[in-house]
Amino acid sequence: MRCISDSRHVLDGLLGRFHKWEDEGYFLISNSLITQTMIARFRARTADTHLEWVKGHSGDRGNEGADELAGSASRRDIPDIVDLTIPPELWMRGAKLKALTQTSAYKIIRKWKMQSDTYQEKLDRKRTEENIIDTRKAAAERCEAEVLRKQLWYLIRKKDFTRSVRYFMWMLIHDAYNVGNHWKHIPGCETRATCQTCGTEENMGVSD
Repeated sequence: MRCISDSRHVLDGLLGRFHKWEDEGYFLISNSLITQTMIARFRARTADTHLEWVKGHSGDRGNEGADELAGSASRRDIPDIVDLTIPPELWMRGAKLKALTQTSAYKIIRKWKMQSDTYQEKLDRKRTEENIIDTRKAAAERCEAEVLRKQLWYLIRKKDFTRSVRYFMWMLIHDAYNVGNHWKHIPGCETRATCQTCGTEENMGVSD
């Protein structure tokens, strides 16, 4: 079999880098299931396989045809069903501890947590959405400028602000400070929700 590709990343992986991917349990690469399936299929072959790199958009008939098929598939409303089954004997389960550094182990644990349903539910925070709407509305009224959601997240990370200010804005938008309503859900701490001086519920709002 002769495989031609304009992706050095794919060819380098098939020619040796996949050992590192396997040691890391395929956790730290994009399209991990597709990559693992592809490598398993190559491992299952008993005949010779030849890999060849071609420059993209250079007029190679096969490469141009593959680009057209990929583009056509990406525009479909209903995607094709791709068989990604891997034979049990070729299925790589988990990462090898001896091959991991502290940094790579942390990245794997973080990625694994981010894929859980509970983590995704926490990302969809009602108060965060409300604060984003309020922030964009305030920017429109006071600065006469429309700030898009993506721009808002970009702006609060800009290093024009000190690290402590960036942290404060991030916590504020996520309603992460323990003030006011937060204390009402903690047994024995309900009285902390109100100001001891004026008796009103505390909040992080700013009045004119």
